[in-house]
Amino acid sequence: MKRAGEALSVTLLCLSAVLAWRLGFSLGASDVERHILALISVALEGWKVLLPFVILVAWRERRHTACLMAIVLWPLLTAYSFVGGLGFSEFNRATVAGSRGSSVERAAALKQDIADLSVRLKALAAHRSPAEIEAAIEARRLIMVRVGTDARPLVEATRGCTLALSKRTIDICAEVSGLTQELAQSKERVRVEAQLKAARASLAEYHGLDWAGVGDPQVSVIASTLGIDPARARQALNITFALLLELIGGLGLFFSSLLGAPCRDPARQPVTEATDPAVPVTATTETDAERLRQFLSERTHPEASASIVASRLHADYAIWAHHRGLAPVSLTTFGNLIARQGVAKAKVEGLMRYQGLALNEDREARAS
Repeated sequence: MKRAGEALSVTLLCLSAVLAWRLGFSLGASDVERHILALISVALEGWKVLLPFVILVAWRERRHTACLMAIVLWPLLTAYSFVGGLGFSEFNRATVAGSRGSSVERAAALKQDIADLSVRLKALAAHRSPAEIEAAIEARRLIMVRVGTDARPLVEATRGCTLALSKRTIDICAEVSGLTQELAQSKERVRVEAQLKAARASLAEYHGLDWAGVGDPQVSVIASTLGIDPARARQALNITFALLLELIGGLGLFFSSLLGAPCRDPARQPVTEATDPAVPVTATTETDAERLRQFLSERTHPEASASIVASRLHADYAIWAHHRGLAPVSLTTFGNLIARQGVAKAKVEGLMRYQGLALNEDREARAS
């Protein structure tokens, strides 16, 4: 888990460094200044990550001045980086929302056009195609009518239905006039159908959210759920993103370094049998043995009638080592080292005890 946390934190740190570079690069007036400010921003981003470690080490070593300076600097660096993350989030969300907003408006306009064209199409009651109507008109214009002793086509005899020669010619010209109106409606219907088809094809190219009129789905959901203005919802979302970026990016590596093996109470650890003292333990160094002898000389004394629970003695040893900035050995290694010192052990009432040995604090407690 520790390595996974560190890997994720380093990945986020690299991405945050890219944002810091962009922020610094955008502040420069010339090309050289842009690169200088970008490098400074990346360096500040690195210090933002290192300062929690500095605070911890300075606190442990009681370097109060260094600790205080780090505590003051870390919020300043975090605030500077937060502004960059907030600007990045706001810029990108505004750009995407603006681009999608124009698509939403275009989709809404297409839907309105489709509705208008559908209404117009219903009003144009044409049952025949323009070609059929034109053929019917031409057939009536070529009908032969008598003019005096001659027979001529209607269009010629009536000069395009401008002369009324007889009731028959009047009726035929009325039919031609009605067919002409029907032809105009039929052509208009064909034109409207073509526009309607093109509008529907254009609307089909848009994304479902654009078609539904949603420019920013996250903002829309938050605004509708909380009942707030979309502008405030967008600001809250951007601030949340920037805060998460800073907290995880700035403290993720620090927290990951603390994900090592959990500290367990040595008194509650199971007591395992020590290995044979004659068998060499390769993991144990001479330094550990010397430290153990020093611990026994400082914290214990021989007492024939006394005994110490193995886990308690190891816990006392761990505290002793920590106070000196040393890494304590494991309980098993501790048992091997004790056995090399010639200390006997026995299991009493289910607990492993070191015989003939007592802690100095127990003697002091009895004396008081």
